[in-house]
Amino acid sequence: IFAGTGYEGGNIYRTSDWGINWEGCFNNGIGVTSMAQYGNNIYAGTTSDFNFQGIWKSTDYGNNWIDIWQEGSVLSVRSLIAIDSFIIAGTSTIGVYGSLDNGETWNELNNGLPSNSYIKSMILFNNKIFAGVTYEEQKSGNYYSTDFGLNWLPLNDGIGDFSIHSFASNGNYLFSIAGSKVYVLLENENKWKEITD
Repeated sequence: IFAGTGYEGGNIYRTSDWGINWEGCFNNGIGVTSMAQYGNNIYAGTTSDFNFQGIWKSTDYGNNWIDIWQEGSVLSVRSLIAIDSFIIAGTSTIGVYGSLDNGETWNELNNGLPSNSYIKSMILFNNKIFAGVTYEEQKSGNYYSTDFGLNWLPLNDGIGDFSIHSFASNGNYLFSIAGSKVYVLLENENKWKEITD
């Protein structure tokens, strides 16, 4: 199990005994705001007031890390999804970027998203990628992609103009937290339903 912490002075901690004992394994002095894993590859999205914002990768369970993407206009990488050699990253300032080669090269994936989107969270559900987006003076919304980020469509029916903080799935249903309320996706109807109570 791996867990990222903090902003400045953050770290990545790992445990091999289900959380009884933890050890730091990143120690770069920058905050870790998102993580993803596929096979032996572990990815960490970071945040910093310095020039270390971007994504780091480990291929040996956290013993060593290499910087695979830095972008000077990124304040933080808020969300990550990894599927085989494909990585998709949601940022706080320039929307979504993706890599098809384990992070060797990166491309912008913002077709259909508002400009300079703040991607608060992302999740893969039923072969769709969902993104919680904030833009233009705190306007917010939910977007989804059926082609791994090449194109995005809004999906806000039933949820309104609320900031989506996070997603979760139990395998059958997709849930989101927007504002102070909890919603479930009615996928057949393409809309959200509040289930806070």
